[in-house]
Amino acid sequence: MSEQPAQQIPGVYHRRIGDIVVTAISDGYLDGALDVMRNVDLEKAHQLLRDAFRPARRTSVNAFLIHSKGCIAIVDTGSGNYLLPTAGFVQRMHENEPAHWFDDGAMAQADERSRKLYFLAGREQVAPYKNRTRLFRQGEVFPGVTAVPCLGHTPGHTAYLIASGNDQLMIWGDTVHVPEVQTAFPDAGMAFDTDLVAAAASRKRMFDRVCADGVLIAGMHLHFPAFSHLARRGEAYVLYPEAWVHTLDAI
Repeated sequence: MSEQPAQQIPGVYHRRIGDIVVTAISDGYLDGALDVMRNVDLEKAHQLLRDAFRPARRTSVNAFLIHSKGCIAIVDTGSGNYLLPTAGFVQRMHENEPAHWFDDGAMAQADERSRKLYFLAGREQVAPYKNRTRLFRQGEVFPGVTAVPCLGHTPGHTAYLIASGNDQLMIWGDTVHVPEVQTAFPDAGMAFDTDLVAAAASRKRMFDRVCADGVLIAGMHLHFPAFSHLARRGEAYVLYPEAWVHTLDAI
């Protein structure tokens, strides 16, 4: 008698953007309470999740590989062993990032949880690439990939616009962590945003930009495989996940 499957196969999904292929890799997910959110009515946030048939906050953790001109780049390195056991299955940078996360003074002022999950985790995840790190502000950072600063969530938070031929994709990083809530209430932020006000302003600019341009988006915390479109609905926004396809040329 055959055994029933006990777990999912690894989450990997490829999407062609012109001559560039972007691979979404699921690093798992994080479940938690909504009390880490800021600038939002939590009862309304809970109702949004209930209406979306999501009884709790489930935050996908995604990383992306970019295959361009015979080279491969990774956007984000996953969460490693620092967060929940449902994430950390995957074994990049604006110049403001190392200046902040490698600042011993800033780390000393943080609480114990922040020191472990943000400062120490960031240092460990950057360490394998430290001797090959190239810092930037903006502009093209990889063939067909342009860095778009979206400072606020972190001091160097950056989105990446991938363009090839007539196709574009905006990998918007950590613009949202709870998609259902933050698209409905763009002011809603997270307790771990380093600058709540700047993060909200960056989020609204990004929302307006991708809606106006009709550009395909992906993000570290959109539900896997993350490729979606965003549409404006009054003062709020709605995400429309792209249909899953099995061949790269079918899109």
